[in-house]
Amino acid sequence: MSEEDNRTGVSWNIAAAQSKHIFNLISRSTTAYLDGNLGKWFQILTALREMFNYTLNKDERKSLSKLEKKAKYYKRYWVKYSKLISEGQEPPKEIIIKNNKFSYIVRKYSRKIMDLLYELGYFPDKEDRTNLGF
Repeated sequence: MSEEDNRTGVSWNIAAAQSKHIFNLISRSTTAYLDGNLGKWFQILTALREMFNYTLNKDERKSLSKLEKKAKYYKRYWVKYSKLISEGQEPPKEIIIKNNKFSYIVRKYSRKIMDLLYELGYFPDKEDRTNLGF
């Protein structure tokens, strides 16, 4: 086996492992979203971003960083809101509004990450499924 073939095999193995890890994080983020755990959802999305951050251009990284900073600011209100709800108390209107802003920003961040993953080719184009084979 030549050195060129060895490098190609190694790079393919790394790419396959990275893709598997990305899809694992997507699965975990979906589970956190469905559980209603916005804080965990945001953390997993941030880890997902780090998996492909090096392939983004400067403007895309800057845009995602802005959303992350906003989300981290509003996350503390989500923590307060969750704590008050779990204790059976009614949260103040200000905390409810800021919790909703956190939710909106995280959803926007999630959509942006999924769009970037699609653009980078992590999701294949849909196939023509009109022909059914038996």
